[in-house]
This record gives sequence, C-alpha cells and structure tokens, in this order.
Amino acid sequence: MAPESESNLRLEIGHVLFIDLVGYSELLIEEQKERLGQLTEIVLATAQVREARNEQLVRLPTGDGMALVFRNSAEEPARCALEIAEALKKRPEIPVRMGIHSGPVSEVTDVSGRSNIAGTGINVAQRVMDCGDAGHILFSKRVADDLSPYRQWSLCLHDLGECEVKHGVRLHLFNLYTHEFGNPEVPVKLRGATSESVVAKEVSRSAAPMFRRLTFRNGYIANARFTPDGNEVVYGAAWEGKAIKMFISRMESPEARSLGLAPANLLAISRSGEMAISLGYRNTFWYQVSGTLARTSVAGGGIRRLMENTGHADWAPDGNSMAVVHFVDRCCRLEYPAGRVVHETPLWISHPCVSKDGKRVAFIQHRARGHTDGDVCVIDEEGQLRVLAPGLTSGSGLAWSPSGTEIWFSGIDENQHHGVWAVDLEGQRRVLLSHSHRVFLHDVAEDGRALISIGTLRAEAHADAGPESPDITLSWFDGAFVTDVSRDGEQILFFEGHEAENPEYAVYIRSVDGSPAVRLGSGISMRFSPDGQWVLATRFRPEPDLLIYPTGFGQASSLRSPEIERYLWAGWHPDGEQIFVIGSNESSTECLFRGHRSQPSWSKVWDEEVILDWTDGPPIAPDGNRLALRRSDHSQVILEVTSGAVTPLGDLARDDEPIQFDASGRMLYLVNMAGVNPRVDRLDLETGERTHLREICPVNPNGVIATTAPVMTPDSKRYAFTLVRQLTDLFLVEGLNS
Repeated sequence: MAPESESNLRLEIGHVLFIDLVGYSELLIEEQKERLGQLTEIVLATAQVREARNEQLVRLPTGDGMALVFRNSAEEPARCALEIAEALKKRPEIPVRMGIHSGPVSEVTDVSGRSNIAGTGINVAQRVMDCGDAGHILFSKRVADDLSPYRQWSLCLHDLGECEVKHGVRLHLFNLYTHEFGNPEVPVKLRGATSESVVAKEVSRSAAPMFRRLTFRNGYIANARFTPDGNEVVYGAAWEGKAIKMFISRMESPEARSLGLAPANLLAISRSGEMAISLGYRNTFWYQVSGTLARTSVAGGGIRRLMENTGHADWAPDGNSMAVVHFVDRCCRLEYPAGRVVHETPLWISHPCVSKDGKRVAFIQHRARGHTDGDVCVIDEEGQLRVLAPGLTSGSGLAWSPSGTEIWFSGIDENQHHGVWAVDLEGQRRVLLSHSHRVFLHDVAEDGRALISIGTLRAEAHADAGPESPDITLSWFDGAFVTDVSRDGEQILFFEGHEAENPEYAVYIRSVDGSPAVRLGSGISMRFSPDGQWVLATRFRPEPDLLIYPTGFGQASSLRSPEIERYLWAGWHPDGEQIFVIGSNESSTECLFRGHRSQPSWSKVWDEEVILDWTDGPPIAPDGNRLALRRSDHSQVILEVTSGAVTPLGDLARDDEPIQFDASGRMLYLVNMAGVNPRVDRLDLETGERTHLREICPVNPNGVIATTAPVMTPDSKRYAFTLVRQLTDLFLVEGLNS
C-alpha cells in the first residue's frame, strides 16, 4: 500500500496524557465497565477537559483507560493529571497511573471512516505511563524540560534517570509528586536501573548506596542511634500526632518495641549501652529544641536526671563524660565535659559529636536562634574553633566518619541541594549523597552503615474559618510563615521561608477565601499597615534592608538607613506614618527605634536591650505610645514612648508572651507556649484579671513539631497561625562512602 502523500499528512506536536487503570484485566467484566465509567466521569469533570474546545482536545479510548491529546501546551495535560489525582484521593478503589509526553501526532482516518489521531507522540506517552505503578504521574524529559523553568512545576519534579522500554528504547523519566499528590516511590521498573537513582542522583561514585526502610508508621523521626553491637536501632519518634517516645527494633523487622520510658527523645548511646535522653523534649523556638538531660540503660533500669535546659548531647569514647548543648540565660553553651564551657554564643548550637579520640567536638552553629542555616564547626579541648563547612542553608545532622578523619553532615547546601557531605579537618568537602527530599543524618556505624531519615518539612499557614468551623489551610508553597492578619480577618500576610523561595525568602498576601496568593517581593513579612494598603518587610540577603510593599497599586520603597545595620522586626504606629523597628549595629545590641515612612532615619526610643522572638515583635497599643517589651533579664514591661516610663507587667510566667493589645488598649492578649498547644488569654491591665480565650489546636497534629503564636484581629475573633510539620521515615543506608 502506497504511503500517504505529504499533502494529506499533517504533522503537529501533541501534548499527550495517557491514563491506565492498574489491574484492569484482573477485574470481572462488570467491574471493568464500572471502574472505567467512574474514571471517565472524573476525567470529564476536570476543568482542562470541560473548557477545551473540540479542536483543542482529542479523546481516545484505549480499552483499559484513555489518551487525551491537547493541542496548546504541555501544561494542559499536566494540570489535567493533577485534577484527576486530586479527585482520586476520594476514590482509592480506582488505582490509576498516568504518563505525559509531547511529540509528533497526525490526524488519520480509522477503519470506521472516522477521524482519529496517531503518531509517535502517543506511542511514547504510553511507554512513559507503562513505566509507572499505581499513583504515579510520570513525565518524559521533553515535558519536564518545558515545565521545570516554572517554580510551581520544578518543585514537584523528581528525576528518575533513564529506563529501557520496548524495542530497546531508553526514556529519561521524571516523577511528579509532593506530599499531597502522586506516588513518591521509585517505580518497580526503574529499581534495577543502572543510571541515576532517585535516592542518590548526582553522586559521582561507581556504586549507589543501598537503602533499607526501617520505619513504616506515620509521623517523624526525632533521632536514631545504632546499639553498641550494631544489630539494633534505638530511635525517638512521634507517630500519629502523639508525643515523642523511644523505640528499639531489629534491622530485619518492621516491628518496634517501646522502651517504656516517659515521653522522651534519644540523644546518644555510649559503647556500654548507656543512653543519654531528653525528658520533656520539645521545640522551644522554631527548630531549636530543649529538654532535661538524663541517662538510663538500653537494657532497662532507672532514669537519672542530670541537667535542665539542654538541647543536644553526645557521649565521649570513654562512656563516662558527655558533650552537652546547654542554654543558660540568653546564651547557648557547648560544654565538654558537661559543666566545662568550651564555646558560648548568643546564637544556637546543635548536633554535637565527639571525635573517636575524644579530643574534638564537631557541631553545627546556626546563624540565629531557631533557624537551621549555619556552619559546620569543630573545636578542640583548648577551645580552638574552626569553621569547616560555612554557609549551609540548613544543617540537619552530623556524625564522624568510620575512620574519624572526616565529619559527615546532612542538610541543604549553599546551592540549595539536599544531601549528605563529608568534610575533612582541612575543610575539603565531597558529596556522599544527593537527594530530592530533606535528609537527616543520625548516626554512622564503624562499618560505614548510616541511619538516615528522609521526608518533608513544611510550614503551613492556617486561619480561622468562623464559629463552629475547622481552621482552613492557606499554605502556598512549602514554608508559609504567617506574620499578620488584616483588621477584618479577610487576608493573611506571610512569607515563604523554605525551599521554594530560598535563600532570600518572599512576602505574600492571601485571602481567606482560598484565592491564589499574591507575591509582593523578596524578604520576611512583618505587618499590614492600619489601612491594609501597605506591608512592612525585612530582608537579610543580598544585604540587610527594611522595605515597604504596596498590597495593590504603588511602588515598593526602602527605608534603609545607616543608624541600623540589621533589621530584626518592624511594626506600624497606629497613625500609619510612623514605624517602630527593633534593630542592631556593630556598637549596640538589639534596641527599639522609631522613624517615619517618608524619612528613612531612625532615633533610638529605649537604650535597653530588647529580647525578640523573631517575627512576633512587641505589641503596640492603639494610642501608639505604649509597647509591651521583654528586657534582657526576660522580665516584661510596658514602655511609655513619650516619657520613657516603664511599668512591670505583673506576675507573668516565663512562657507568657504578649501578642497584642485590644482595641481599647486596656486589655493585653497573651499566649503561653509551654504546653502542647498554644494557650491564648486576655489580661486586664488595670485589674490584673486573666481570662482564658482559646487554645490553638491543629486539626491534624501528625508530624507537628512547632506551632507559632497566633496573630489576631483587634476583636480577637479571627486569627491565623503557622504549623511546622515534619514527616519522615528512617532508613538504613549501606555504601554511603563507596
């Protein structure tokens, strides 16, 4: 038969979504019809299909599924796949896999005389889909290349490397997923691939490390250690929204036995099986943790309490002494052995690890309280400190290598890559593992095996949805930190402070009706202006700055001035013109300043040092003349701006934090962060009477490691807050150093 002439063959690029019902052939005939009908219903209900004109979309039945050929862009099948995946969350009995590819297609006439469509674009899309399992949404490299320049897609695309399909053809595939949709597992057909692996792509070694999953429950791993014989693992975990408890398990079994201790987290295990644990372990300030240091045996026995207000600890090789992170007043101390201060900082230290000869301690020194960015450091017995790996976007774990000549550490590097690295004592760094998700290194055994947890860390924006209604989620990307709510409660102000907007962060506003968030600019959001037309924001990168962004029409402006070198917080005077700032420079600690939005110069309001909990800031009374401040000794006062008079705030608990005045200025709202859930009370400043208002209780507490103080409307009826949620699984990793 002669081929079609060129005049009859119209080639074009089709953007193909291939959909397949997994296990279709194993169903009874009646079940096949029912499932296919249900899937068709879901597909036809998607906006991409409903809104497409006939000439823009071709629908092809394939027996156990269908192919949709879009004519405009690769984003159409991708968005359609997301809508289908969202609908299938409520229909788990319909297992579906999807594949997307853009390639040549042409219109043909089938045996029934009807117009149809065929071509390699459809064939390759089917091959892409065939590589997946139930829940997978796989992209060809061509589609991934088209969409990855856009932030909303690049964050969800995960490189799987190449896979050989029919006729020896090799396809480079990408997996589309987040914690909300898709299937994060490596497809079965790719698990034997010799090219880049999803768990160790970009690692330049002859053999990829082998991962064995050890935990299977829903929650997060706080810490993990090998037992002295290396045959078992002890770990602290918070499962299904419960408090952190300690478990022990063998490598070959998914079952774990509770150690029967009071809610506590593991810190370290000595060579003799003595455990250092943290009682009452909790996140005290964002990612900064604290508890009461104690010791007990893996084999059982009593608990001996050692020291309060400790963050992390590690045993020395002798099994008797420890390196301890100890919080005293406003300082964070590294003590080695416990009681002997070798390093002190107003910042935050985490993950101390004693060298195998006991002569050095490696640790991560973070750039600010509660933040995870920082430097990998080592200090010797004489207190000589060296920075070996500076500038991490996030440092999440640390251990000495089996040889003791390197420090292995995990986190996110300065190039925004997740993984595990090794650095020697000369500062030479190399990659051990590169990954698509957050990685937490917990322990390294003498034979090189490592305990690593992998998962997600998200900051979620939540807002009040009205009486008798559950809170609504208003997150946009992966790090939505709420800093204010509009006076009518209809908008929230937040900044994205995780991966999507690293390293400069970005300021957003979003309506509580769920409409898309609006990006205002880079930086860390602070407060809405009284009229809601402007917002204040600070910025640390590329240089410190104080900014005003319009929420609608208008131009952004900088209020940077030489009087302040670092802007930590800013808030509006009720007149909408004056601005209060807490900042510092080389010659001063963190102090309160006042200035005007039209004249970027600042005068100091109070000479005393002010204690600030990051974005919370001091409440400003409606008259603009009183602020609630915390002194350096942690006592709380009301400062009268014009006179400088200071009034103590009565008998408040250490964990009480003033968050705002009411509209009359007579009442002060307080939040107490000591319990599991933040407790909001109202304090009458004249009578001292205290009234309980509410507790901030997450609807889904699973994986929640921190809840912020709420921001509220002046009448306190509407509010918003942030949950930090971590979901991880523990893995035994072999061959990390091969």
